[in-house]
Amino acid sequence: MLGALTDEQTPIQPEGTTQTIREIDNIFFEIRSPVVDATLGKFFASNNRSEYTSFSRKLQGAKTLGKFGDFGSTQIVAAISPGKFKTQEFRGGEGVQGPYHLTVLKSEAYIV
Repeated sequence: MLGALTDEQTPIQPEGTTQTIREIDNIFFEIRSPVVDATLGKFFASNNRSEYTSFSRKLQGAKTLGKFGDFGSTQIVAAISPGKFKTQEFRGGEGVQGPYHLTVLKSEAYIV
């Protein structure tokens, strides 16, 4: 059994300053045995067995790995990606190739 809580954004203080669970950077709980591994919380998931299905992501959710000896293993992941999402709409003109100004979450402008 393994578990961890990390809060890297606040200075180290003996009384602590974290007030909500969302302020904690990393939370995970892991159980390992000869036949199954289970992880709850934030973890890395990757697959590089094929060039068409390869990925590597930091996820938040649950992951299990069943080990079947000589028959191989099976991994099941149910998670979300803890990223930020932004939608921006712009109107391109007929025959106009740009420049188009796009912004990111912190209001920095990019020209495409």
